[in-house]
Amino acid sequence: MLNSAIDAAQRAQAAAAQAAARAAEAAALRQRLEPHFLFNTLNAIAEWCVDDPPVAERAVLSLAALVRQAFQSSRAEL
Repeated sequence: MLNSAIDAAQRAQAAAAQAAARAAEAAALRQRLEPHFLFNTLNAIAEWCVDDPPVAERAVLSLAALVRQAFQSSRAEL
């Protein structure tokens, strides 16, 4: 009986730690999407469209994945 209570407490602590880690990751993603970062990225992509289209395409896809992940993480927190 005591062991099952200890196991339950350990599982609860592990779940809380995982939730805190997910929240920290979501906060980090949101911070990376600050307007300054976003505008710099978009300006770089605009230049690559002329100078190096394949790089621009990869950058757009990477940015889209980052934004998608940030929004999914934000929704999961709610």
